[in-house]
Amino acid sequence: MQIGESVLVTQYVLHKHHLLEDSQVESVLQVVNDVIALHATSVGTPYLSLFARVKNFQRNLLDEEFYMKRNLIRLELMRGTLFIVSIELAPVVFHATRLSELQLLKMVQKWGIHINEYRETA
Repeated sequence: MQIGESVLVTQYVLHKHHLLEDSQVESVLQVVNDVIALHATSVGTPYLSLFARVKNFQRNLLDEEFYMKRNLIRLELMRGTLFIVSIELAPVVFHATRLSELQLLKMVQKWGIHINEYRETA
């Protein structure tokens, strides 16, 4: 890849993630869907992410999508990290990042739980 191509790719990614001034939008939900999921392990991280991506972002805009409109949820996804995703994309993201049954059963055995006990509880 040449330097010019690298710059174009970088510009494209920054635009797609709404990190350029002319690519900011007014919808929290649009940003969350466009980036697929917002990192949310610490309390302030999603607010900072949205402040950088949403025109005139105010804290209540994220709270409104969560608690009033109920368009967003927090999910524990990759490596046990919390992310904010839309209700619409949650099933896709969950299935794309969950452990396979074989991986899960190996972990259960490692923890000293009998597979039958796990299956009964699950």
